[in-house]
Amino acid sequence: MKCRIILLVLSILLNACASKKIYWLHDVHGRVESNNPALSSDRAQCDEVVYGQGLEVNGEIYIGRDAIIKAVVRDVVADMKYKKKNEKKEQKDHWPRFEELQKEGSMCLRNKGWNRDKNS
Repeated sequence: MKCRIILLVLSILLNACASKKIYWLHDVHGRVESNNPALSSDRAQCDEVVYGQGLEVNGEIYIGRDAIIKAVVRDVVADMKYKKKNEKKEQKDHWPRFEELQKEGSMCLRNKGWNRDKNS
């Protein structure tokens, strides 16, 4: 029952975040929304370089940003679902590398001149 409540809350939060407009700042392109073609192009290039390396999750290699994020989220949810409340949760082998990939992706966008508008 607790897992269902947690999943419901997570889905509500994700939906709320997805509906909020996020803006980015760039010296050449100015203030743009997340769906801006120039930002999308730079993000795709960064994703290809960073997430194209792949990430192993539970013995399976996932390549690409969307596939990696889905695999990691699926793994986290499975852990929450099957581990008892008082059981010590071990850090997964893929977690530190996943965090590195996220940082590398953010750094790649910053190196291309993009910064998230803190007022959005």
